[in-house]
Amino acid sequence: MRLFFVLDEGIYHPEFFADFLRRTKDKVVGVALVTKVPKKNNIERYFLKHLNYFTPEELAKMAWTKADMKSKNAFQQKNANSKFYSVKSVLEFFHIPFFRVKEDINKKEYIFKMRGFEPDVIISSNPLIFGKEILALDFRQGNFSIAKDMLPQQALCPSPIIWRSASCLTGL
Repeated sequence: MRLFFVLDEGIYHPEFFADFLRRTKDKVVGVALVTKVPKKNNIERYFLKHLNYFTPEELAKMAWTKADMKSKNAFQQKNANSKFYSVKSVLEFFHIPFFRVKEDINKKEYIFKMRGFEPDVIISSNPLIFGKEILALDFRQGNFSIAKDMLPQQALCPSPIIWRSASCLTGL
């Protein structure tokens, strides 16, 4: 099967994607790497607006993790068994063709590029929303979206909200 991914630089994506590439028998034909998201979907902005949902320890850990990953990515020598710290480094190491996406995956130029990879399926794990034109593309297997958080809670990153409220009305 010919797979096309739409990914951002989420902290779990590098290792997940590298592990997937090591294990899959399918052909990953390309990736749209989301490098900038709209303000309304930006996870850092969300954290800043909702600081009261996090403890100082949680905030410090998130900031440390992001800084640590950036520094390790900059200086690490990579090999087949390396731990990866950015999706871009995974793509370069495994020689996966990619293009950068800024703010809106539904731009004509991005749709044209995606179509050019002739994928059987698109797998998406990022905060951008596919429009009708992408959803109507005639791929043999369709689109598959990986939710980054628990659903159906209506928030950009609902886990802290759910944890604090002890809600049992959510799902995966």
